[in-house]
Amino acid sequence: MNATPLRLQRRPVRLPFIALLLAAALAVTAVVVLPPQQDPAALRVALEISGLAWLAAIAVVDLRSRRAPNALVYPALAFAAAVLLFIGWDVARDAWLGGALTFAAFAALATVRRGALGMGDVKTGALCGLLVGLHGVFPLLALTFIGGGLLAIVLLATRRVALKDTIPLTPILALATAAVWLVT
Repeated sequence: MNATPLRLQRRPVRLPFIALLLAAALAVTAVVVLPPQQDPAALRVALEISGLAWLAAIAVVDLRSRRAPNALVYPALAFAAAVLLFIGWDVARDAWLGGALTFAAFAALATVRRGALGMGDVKTGALCGLLVGLHGVFPLLALTFIGGGLLAIVLLATRRVALKDTIPLTPILALATAAVWLVT
């Protein structure tokens, strides 16, 4: 039996939409970061909002092209790492450790099981780990893999994908990141 392909596969990406999302992320953060002596909690909220905008842009590209391009992921990683320094050293260290742990976990999975994860998923996972911090890595991983598994079951049951097909992981990572923020 042939599976009906997902409708959002391999469509061209509209860069103005992506640019708009990224501009919104930078604008929100700039409004909060630039005023002197800002409250660290407000900076954290600005980073979370900006992070969601970056993740949404990456997820849209992944849904349409099955790629998480370095041109979006690397600036997001650099941006988040830099903003964390304005929040405080302890928070930055916790976030960097979270990003490193998530990167290591995803890289190990991508290496051990070729095709299980793409390197774009690994790098986006590092961004998500950076955004949730060390304390949020395990809930992030659990929600990502449970959500991905449930989505795969639904898509297989409805014959939208076949067993050999892949599904984009970055939208699930983005939702898992948002969920971890809501509960922590």
